[in-house]
Amino acid sequence: MPGWYCDASDDSIQTGEDMKVSDRALNLLKARVKGLLEPADIKRIRKKLRLTQKVAGELIGGGPRVFQKYETGDLLPRRAVSSALLLLDREPPALAALSSRKKKKMEDAHHAAV
Repeated sequence: MPGWYCDASDDSIQTGEDMKVSDRALNLLKARVKGLLEPADIKRIRKKLRLTQKVAGELIGGGPRVFQKYETGDLLPRRAVSSALLLLDREPPALAALSSRKKKKMEDAHHAAV
């Protein structure tokens, strides 16, 4: 693990950046144990669907920055997100249903504002 280590003892100092290494490794292990998608799989599926991280977060859920966190291993995906991505990986045309739902919500919001 990165950090500053004392030659005279077992003491060490880690910064927040240093801790990300162990946090990401722990999240990877948790994903495997819980049967969730791993960061590399999330990225592969998102790219297969030709979605940006922002659009993936808006369509699948979690917000515009959540896929960045999933793909770096900073955050574990919820089981529902993991399941949705697995389904979309096997049935990419299902993405159209999510896209049309989002488009309808935007149109409804526009009409309500007018």
